[in-house]
Amino acid sequence: MVEYGKIKSLITAIVCACFFLSCASMGMNDQDATKTQGVVGGAALGALIGQIIGRDTKSTVIGAAIGGIVGGVVGNEVAKRKSAYKNKEDMIAKETERTRQFIAELEGINNQLRDDIAAYNKKIDALIVDYNKRKASKQQLIAQKKEVERNKAKAEKMLQAVEKELKVSQQLLADAKTSKKARESETRGWLAKINELGQARDELKAYIGELTATSERIPW
Repeated sequence: MVEYGKIKSLITAIVCACFFLSCASMGMNDQDATKTQGVVGGAALGALIGQIIGRDTKSTVIGAAIGGIVGGVVGNEVAKRKSAYKNKEDMIAKETERTRQFIAELEGINNQLRDDIAAYNKKIDALIVDYNKRKASKQQLIAQKKEVERNKAKAEKMLQAVEKELKVSQQLLADAKTSKKARESETRGWLAKINELGQARDELKAYIGELTATSERIPW
């Protein structure tokens, strides 16, 4: 169990890091500030996650490194996508369409996962019956478990990609809202799509949970 005092100290350090981050980014241009905030913020979050999960200094360092990479990637992506558009109106239109396409692809993946999970459970049911009758081997059940775990690993990678896309979209939307030329109806439509993506993300999370439960049906 993680000691409360250690977590309290770490959270204090993160708050301080965020304060210095805000000072450091003053005077930077928009893209450089975005990148800096992404890297440092991601590192601080990674450190906290590493401490809680790993429960030691080594894990904290690893967590900070991973968090820095993730944060940096998001920050760079925001800056890159900002620079690709002619103006805020162009960004709103194209990012709304991008989010719509992302949702469509994710819904297809979720539907496939739903079908896969049903098929896995049906096959496991049959294997368990045959195993109890000594018509199926332990190795067959283990092989089926590995197949489920492989699909789960792919789904988890997709979840990481969706989480990143949500963060980037939310940051871009927040930036777009600062433009006086941006129409509220346009940003509202984009926000609706981002919320839909969030719902599809939650569905993906649920399917990952079902894959875990399906895998755990096989005890070895």
